[in-house]
Amino acid sequence: MEHPTPEARIIEAGLAAALSRPLLDVLQELRRLRVADSQGGFVGILDKRQQLLNFTLILETFLQLITSWLGTLAFVWATVVLLGGFSTALIRIDFWFTTAILFIEATKYVI
Repeated sequence: MEHPTPEARIIEAGLAAALSRPLLDVLQELRRLRVADSQGGFVGILDKRQQLLNFTLILETFLQLITSWLGTLAFVWATVVLLGGFSTALIRIDFWFTTAILFIEATKYVI
């Protein structure tokens, strides 16, 4: 069984932390991380490229979670409006926008 490299452990820890804690806490922890070398010393703070990669991954994960939540909210809202009988109270253009939101979000669940 292979042991993961220190860099791989840091990336895994960063992604796990991103899903369980606020983004600022994760970023502060990433700044403090040090990679232990084979002699037990420290190689130093992660280089700038790795920090940028970690930040980019955390930011992308955070944005995907937010857009997923907003998409689910839009899907539920559009379903309630169309199936709940509120569509008769909508202006014609609002009805078609609501229908478009519903179909666009429904394709996410079908595909």
